[in-house]
Amino acid sequence: MKTSIKVAIVMIVVLLAVLVKANAQNINNGGFENWTLDSNLDTIPDDWWGLTFKSTDSYSGKYAALVKGVPMCGIAPGIMVNGIAPSNFWSAPLAGGTPISTKFNSFNGYYKNANFCESDSSIITIIFKKYNVIYNKIDTIGYGQQVLAHVTNYTAFQVNITDMQPGIRPDSVIVRFESSKYNCFTMDSVNFNTASLYIDEVSFEREIPMTVSENETKNEVKIYPNPFSNTTVLTVSNSMDEVCVELVDINGKIVKTIVGNNTNRLLIDRNGLADGTYVYRLWNGNTLLKYGKLVIM
Repeated sequence: MKTSIKVAIVMIVVLLAVLVKANAQNINNGGFENWTLDSNLDTIPDDWWGLTFKSTDSYSGKYAALVKGVPMCGIAPGIMVNGIAPSNFWSAPLAGGTPISTKFNSFNGYYKNANFCESDSSIITIIFKKYNVIYNKIDTIGYGQQVLAHVTNYTAFQVNITDMQPGIRPDSVIVRFESSKYNCFTMDSVNFNTASLYIDEVSFEREIPMTVSENETKNEVKIYPNPFSNTTVLTVSNSMDEVCVELVDINGKIVKTIVGNNTNRLLIDRNGLADGTYVYRLWNGNTLLKYGKLVIM
């Protein structure tokens, strides 16, 4: 009997782990375990393109993606982008991407890099896009970018994403890795070395609701003054057990978090924040109640 219970518990734990893993892999081949030999006899990661090489030096699983520049007429930039390479990728490197209908709060994974010039770094850029049928153009409706410092061991990264048009669903997303800001190289007596970026186990985290909770209609939210110079006050018509306000800058970074309990009033102090436009998000526990613009001037 005890053995059966233990077996059942183990099976439940394994099943939960599988479900969590499946939920995390919301970008195709985010663990870089699947590779294909293309027509040029290059091994490329499925659902990605760019100057990317298979590496057994992984954070998890068998493989990781190695992004690095290649000597050509100068140094071809080391980039990796999701999706299939568009025909004009050199002139429009942020073209393409993969379809998606959900925005997320952040993009996470693990990285390390090597062969760096002084003051160099790697870059990750996330762009949620939406085709604008009225103006016949593509709008950026979510954006995040993170500079990756030089580290020699696998390190967790997180790219915070700014929701630039709350409530608007994207139709595609660009995930772009750049191994080097400057495409520089180093040389020794044997080798010509370009900056190398190892990437593994990437995924989007924390879905941003496309509509606010129906509780918003039951709980009126006001921020006054807005714009403000030093302080402003956020009030809700009904007191909440757990209330949180996040301020997000134009680079997608959460620059301030204010938390209150059993209250209907939060004081927002600029505390050194620069003048400009921010996105605020009001949460009641894990439920999004309100989002919008907050201006400091």
